[in-house]
Amino acid sequence: MNVCVHNKTSYKRPCRPCPFCSTMQAHLSRHLLGRHKNEPEIAEVLLLPKGQQINALSLLRKKGIYEHNKQVLIGDGAGQLQRARCKKVSTDESKSVKICGQCKGVFDRRYISRHRKLCTRDAGKPDISLLSFKALSQSQVPTDGKFCENVVSKLRDDECGLVIRSDRLIQHVGMHYYKTSPKKDRKLVMAHMRRLGNLLIQFRTSSNNSSLTGEDMLHRRNFTALTEALDVVCQKGDESGESK
Repeated sequence: MNVCVHNKTSYKRPCRPCPFCSTMQAHLSRHLLGRHKNEPEIAEVLLLPKGQQINALSLLRKKGIYEHNKQVLIGDGAGQLQRARCKKVSTDESKSVKICGQCKGVFDRRYISRHRKLCTRDAGKPDISLLSFKALSQSQVPTDGKFCENVVSKLRDDECGLVIRSDRLIQHVGMHYYKTSPKKDRKLVMAHMRRLGNLLIQFRTSSNNSSLTGEDMLHRRNFTALTEALDVVCQKGDESGESK
């Protein structure tokens, strides 16, 4: 008689970052209720019914992952990106991961639409990719409000879109166009911002310096590089038939 033996792979519970002390915890809920019971947010959780406690702790778990990924992306780069339904995110996978605009949960792009239907937070805020989140964090421009919801979140995640999201000057110019536009024409504002984004990309190329910002284009010492970049961008616009 032949006996088929199945080798059971041992499951290892993934460690999650604590939203209060940033330590990685395999039993995060137990850690939160034990070590951080004096925190105001935890005190409120303890007063909730069991079902609501689970939802509240889930939001705290997502908050910890969100803050952890923020530090990895814009901090010293140490650590591994994480998402809510997977232990870790590789560098290549980060391009297909999005952040829920409602609960700040980090999910695969293919799952985010299903999550939105189940999300318990207030609807209305747009989802953003991890790459866009990194760029927005670098610009230090507030990511809430109608301008971000209707304009910035609609930009493509291409080179120009990421440059726009990471540059403070371009975003402030776009915000000015949006606020002063009577019809709040999203496409027109985005077109203005993309022109500035393409100009900044060419300005960096002409200067051979990828760290230059929109504010650097206004410095007198960079006038020559700016005129060269303008000539190239305008020439490309003429060749493609775009109006500059």
